[in-house]
Amino acid sequence: MTKVLIVDDSKFSLLLLKEGLQKRQPEWHITECQDPTKAMGILAQAPYQLAIVDFNMPGINGINLLREMRQKHADLKLILCTANVQESIKHEARALGVVGIAYKPLNDEILDRIASL
Repeated sequence: MTKVLIVDDSKFSLLLLKEGLQKRQPEWHITECQDPTKAMGILAQAPYQLAIVDFNMPGINGINLLREMRQKHADLKLILCTANVQESIKHEARALGVVGIAYKPLNDEILDRIASL
């Protein structure tokens, strides 16, 4: 079973992403985390295969959270989810080895690509 952690401070974004992925991959176990400061604790409790992290969140931005995840969970597939298309952010995310950047607003094509991982 694939375990997925979605980290986004927007309840609406969490809901859209979770429902969209469950429709495509009903066997995936998806955990939602609205507080980015709690994400590392969730990852420490059980092995996850995929983390989808929003860029713009209070307390810690998505790049810094992805960096921490990469340091402690080298095999974890990472996706940055963002409405921000700045080249510097894309470059930083790719340097961390993300398997994708999902641009908001999410659509069926983006959800299909995530579900194919």
